[in-house]
Amino acid sequence: MSTSYFDKDDLISLKRLCKHCVDACIRGCKEIRTVAKRNRMNENTNEKIEHTFKDENDARSALTEADVNAQSVIIGALTNSYGSHLNIVGEEDGDANARPKKDEQKLKECCFEFKKMDEVEDVEVRVGDLVVFVDPVDGTREFIEERYHNCQCLIGVAHKGKAVVGVVGIPFPKGKITKESDVEACAVVYGIFYENEDGKNVMKVLETCNEELLGRATTATTEQQHQDQRQQKKQRVSSETTTSTSSYILATGDSKSKALRTAVEKITECINEDDAFPNALEHIITGGAGNKILRVSTGISSSPSSSKTTNPPDVALMHMGTCAWDTAAPEAVLLASGGKITDLFGDRLIYDASNKSEGYINKRGVLASNKATVESGLHSKFVQRMKKSQTLLTLFGVAASERNDDEEENKDHREKKNDRFQQKTPFREQPS
Repeated sequence: MSTSYFDKDDLISLKRLCKHCVDACIRGCKEIRTVAKRNRMNENTNEKIEHTFKDENDARSALTEADVNAQSVIIGALTNSYGSHLNIVGEEDGDANARPKKDEQKLKECCFEFKKMDEVEDVEVRVGDLVVFVDPVDGTREFIEERYHNCQCLIGVAHKGKAVVGVVGIPFPKGKITKESDVEACAVVYGIFYENEDGKNVMKVLETCNEELLGRATTATTEQQHQDQRQQKKQRVSSETTTSTSSYILATGDSKSKALRTAVEKITECINEDDAFPNALEHIITGGAGNKILRVSTGISSSPSSSKTTNPPDVALMHMGTCAWDTAAPEAVLLASGGKITDLFGDRLIYDASNKSEGYINKRGVLASNKATVESGLHSKFVQRMKKSQTLLTLFGVAASERNDDEEENKDHREKKNDRFQQKTPFREQPS
């Protein structure tokens, strides 16, 4: 239709909406970079970016001018382009300074070429079935501490509760900013993953815009990493002397929560039992939910260390502290890459505006796996191990009816493992 405003029953193009979200995300990234650059221009460059806390007892609740300014222009642009019937949820809703900018220009579709998007057929969906989730600065604490490589700007679109479009803005592709930096020098990764009601894949796109700004950050790919690991597994079967230099990599934040510690233990147990990974699990700590999931999806990182040969993480764990605006955008990107995201017990994340009263919280944690982890069955193994953890079941209040009590399967698994250790004396079970 020709008008820019839509009623709830009008159909909207996912391609057009995605392109507009990319434009909106770029505008948000510019606001973030402007605040960072202005702070860098101060004579006292050791002074932290001015901030407050929504919760004085939670460092992750930090709020800065970048958060409110970015949300103001993003939601202002979306509202001016689509009208009030497009449901938009922002992390900073309720803050007077984050109100939608009324005079923000309407969004454009020509900010990039979108070559890969043009290769697939479009899908139209009902406006009333959509919710747009905006996290203006994912990794605000990291932003304040100038760990810019962990910061992102996230816009996710959900259709009937499922993430279908994700736009991840990378405001600091080089992981830093200087007085001379161009405020427009940002990169964007977008993904579209749409299935019909029968579960048939209809639309799948993944593309990076301004990829050249990331330098060598995109050279490490999770697919190549796991091709190496599968080859190493074959070699190990035929030769006990095979030496592997590859490890399975888990990314988490620095939370000290018992739930996260326990979930890490369960993943470690699974990897210790898998011949494909003879080396110990490598556990890396990194900030930002979007940053962790993007690295699992694509291997992209704006970290200064991205020029090294370090492989990207295979899986990311987050406890109950994340919200829909943290995961909606990176989930769509992850799905488009062939990966999978669930809660710790295997249920999909629900993106529903009716969850407002509960703060849109992902109450049972987040488990994000790359394509190789999903195809190898490891994601399912992780989930089953979580379901057997009395600690996790208690912490998350999971009902007994949801637990996996397939004793025959568990018995077969134990018998096979015992046989393996009896037949292959060089391989000893590692302590849990």
